[in-house]
Amino acid sequence: METIISIVSQIDFATYWGVFFFGLIIATTAMSTGVDGAIFWAPVLLLVYKVEPSVAISCAIFIELFGFGSGVYGYSKRKKIRYKQAAFLLMFTIPLGVLGAYVSKILPSDALIVIISMVCIALAYMNYSNGKKKIKTRGSKDAKLENKKLGGISSTIGGFFAGAIGVGIGESNNYYLLIKNKYPVTFAAGTTVFMVAVTDVFISLFNFLYFKKFSGGFDFVEVASILVFAIPAVMIGARVGVVVAHKLKRQHFNHVLASVFSIMALISLTRAYVNMGGHEQIMASILNIF
Repeated sequence: METIISIVSQIDFATYWGVFFFGLIIATTAMSTGVDGAIFWAPVLLLVYKVEPSVAISCAIFIELFGFGSGVYGYSKRKKIRYKQAAFLLMFTIPLGVLGAYVSKILPSDALIVIISMVCIALAYMNYSNGKKKIKTRGSKDAKLENKKLGGISSTIGGFFAGAIGVGIGESNNYYLLIKNKYPVTFAAGTTVFMVAVTDVFISLFNFLYFKKFSGGFDFVEVASILVFAIPAVMIGARVGVVVAHKLKRQHFNHVLASVFSIMALISLTRAYVNMGGHEQIMASILNIF
């Protein structure tokens, strides 16, 4: 108890107050599209607040848990979550999410920044391409899973990257549920939000236990200073995002997200270039990952 009181008394309100406004924007965008909100948080914490990469990713996932938890409530009230289908896919995302979280702790910090940059480039392209597609969705009563093997594979990949860098489940579900199974947009988003929230519980638990046991220099005051602004912001933004999801067209969001991810990729690559001293070191870091 004394430790908690000490941390709370040291919270840096002056430095991190802007996190609240980032939280509103990120949670609204993530909840309305089903994209993992952590992919937005990680670059913000890395580039704006200079948080160490593995800590930034872990913190981003924990923040996302509150936003998506609030979103689960909103989507469940509207009965837009397919729990049975989500339960099947969670068998893959949960264990691989924990594995990905472990991998993120043993990779070099600069390598994580490069990976995030590469993923942002891929997401920008995916959203641009998806924005041009005209998908004929099924009726809500026909929203079932076909080709479960593909679902298992996509969820395995999505779960691993969700734990490693904070993004993956939303993107794998966008392909599997929305494009391949032709789910209505709101059902795809609602089911995805539920899956992300449940998977994040296990990833966050692993991250907490890992830092507590292996990272004596973990800055709990810094994390608390971020969370005190981020948590209420994402809970508010998540509820707004549920409403927005029922009003705006999917194509509009895809084009906006493509632009946002392009900017994030450029900024992240710039930081990696500066930190690592040029393109040769960046390429060497990418090769070392494999």
